[in-house]
Amino acid sequence: MSLEERIASIELTTDSSTEYAKVIQGYSLQDIGLTVDTSKTFHDPNRNADGLWGAEHTAVSDYWNSGEFYGNVTRIHVDTSERMVDFTPNNMFILQCFKESECNDGTCVLLNEQSIPTADVRKTCIVEKNGYLICDVTGFFYPDESFEDRIHEQKDLFPDYDFEWARSVYDYVSENLLDLIQPEAA
Repeated sequence: MSLEERIASIELTTDSSTEYAKVIQGYSLQDIGLTVDTSKTFHDPNRNADGLWGAEHTAVSDYWNSGEFYGNVTRIHVDTSERMVDFTPNNMFILQCFKESECNDGTCVLLNEQSIPTADVRKTCIVEKNGYLICDVTGFFYPDESFEDRIHEQKDLFPDYDFEWARSVYDYVSENLLDLIQPEAA
């Protein structure tokens, strides 16, 4: 069954009555004409090179999305190379945009394979632009762990790897996120 078929078959009761919630689609920043400025460089002392970090506007695909969300998202990540063979993408922020006009009573969104009432999603809104709510939905994917917690776990596994540069990227993005969200260049 495809993701679209799964979404269409979801009938969730919003209360004890017979009303059902409508699942609304989410959008990436790119879908609404925005992007994340990732031009600032950070030095990764483990590789003695520029550290890798960026924003990926994920379309619905089996590669990353096997039911975790409905629609598209923007992942802001920092890639660490503690294995020295490949890179580990560490999600700092997962942003999803929703049409403000669709976020009303009786609607929900699909996040981390769970139906979340739009009233709860509205609480994660970091800014409204052009009729869209831009929401930081990271907490729905990592409900019990902050970015710091996840990096600390990796540090325990790879004690010789210097994760400070990745923390610096996270601090920079956290402090400047709203300014980093910009119109896409034409």
